[in-house]
Amino acid sequence: MMASTGLPPNHREPTWIWPTFQAGLVALPFSALLGLGAWLAVIIGCGRPDRYIWGSRTEFRLWGLWAGLLGLSVVTAGRPGDAFLGIWNFLPFVLLYATGRGVVTTAGRRERLAWLWLGTSGMMALVAWGQRYLGWRGQFLGLVDWTPESQQRVNSLFIDPNIYAGYTVLSLALGLGLAAHVALKVGWRTRAFAQVIGLLLLNMGGLLLTRSINGLATALLTAGLGALLQGWVWLVGLVGLGGLAIGGAALGPPWLHQPLRGLLPAVLWQRLADYPTKLSQGNSRVDQWLAAWSLSEVRPWTGWGLRNFPEVYRALTQHTVNHPHNLVVMLIVETGRPAALLLVGLVGWQVYRGSRCLSRQDPLFTGFWLAFVATTLFHQLDVPLFDSRINALGWLLLGITAGRADASRAEGI
Repeated sequence: MMASTGLPPNHREPTWIWPTFQAGLVALPFSALLGLGAWLAVIIGCGRPDRYIWGSRTEFRLWGLWAGLLGLSVVTAGRPGDAFLGIWNFLPFVLLYATGRGVVTTAGRRERLAWLWLGTSGMMALVAWGQRYLGWRGQFLGLVDWTPESQQRVNSLFIDPNIYAGYTVLSLALGLGLAAHVALKVGWRTRAFAQVIGLLLLNMGGLLLTRSINGLATALLTAGLGALLQGWVWLVGLVGLGGLAIGGAALGPPWLHQPLRGLLPAVLWQRLADYPTKLSQGNSRVDQWLAAWSLSEVRPWTGWGLRNFPEVYRALTQHTVNHPHNLVVMLIVETGRPAALLLVGLVGWQVYRGSRCLSRQDPLFTGFWLAFVATTLFHQLDVPLFDSRINALGWLLLGITAGRADASRAEGI
């Protein structure tokens, strides 16, 4: 039985849509303008909004309700102009989710995107290595900038090391699924498998060079979950031991951390070892979350407005931060509890539907699903979606997850 594409039966996808979609994926890490421009053309080319995949009329209405709640948070915000600008970090990307859901509908297309994504991530990693060891820096026509934040923490072509770490975590999760897929399809003693492993190693090195605590923790959790889903008990144990060793080196008592620090590179534990000092300074992530929750209790229904958190947080604590370093907390305090819970429900439902399609015989889809789980975990300690490239990739992954679930339902699986 043919899988549903989310388009009317008599609607044929224009031949340029798929090549343009792939070009957008390749261009995106180099330039948000080029990548998102290509995907905007795809969105327009797919036709009217009623041709997008929304799953059901009910889901379409729920997305509309959520958009309406965002609009309400704008008109009630202390600074409506800033809140209106904040909406553009969300509403346009929902169209990308819906379009990706309708375009990436087959296993062949998922495999093609996985190779393109991982190959491009390898180039990002090479830039990161060049920044760290060859002193690379510069920019091209204002479109591409490879100037690092510092010699100690690289950011490749992204504006911040943590944002590049978020991109790398997604690439590692997807690469893990692609490696399992290639091993299952053509065997592990092949050139294709060696290529995937090489790209994974490049990305692992790039992640370490960011010195991102959140990135390393998310990568370990994602790798452990992926190994568990595939039944690789040995890898689950290895990841667990690695996490314990890093935690012991960073936070353990002297009798434990001294020998571990002698064994492990400082890049794995040094920044985490400094974290207890930050907790005592009164502006840790925990302090930000508690303050944000107290602010949400003042305006629980409509929130303070997107991009309004820095001002109200500074008035409350005398500290300056751009966001509370947790996406859900940010949405609760800025858009109100109803809008935040509705978005969590809409996204969570697609993640659940995708989880029902996981199979050891289809590890590539597991990789896409894991990549979205990885970005969800990463957003619990940071908010990298302010970089439009990370934002777009997250919505694309959600769309691919929903599209796979739609196809399974159409096939009666």
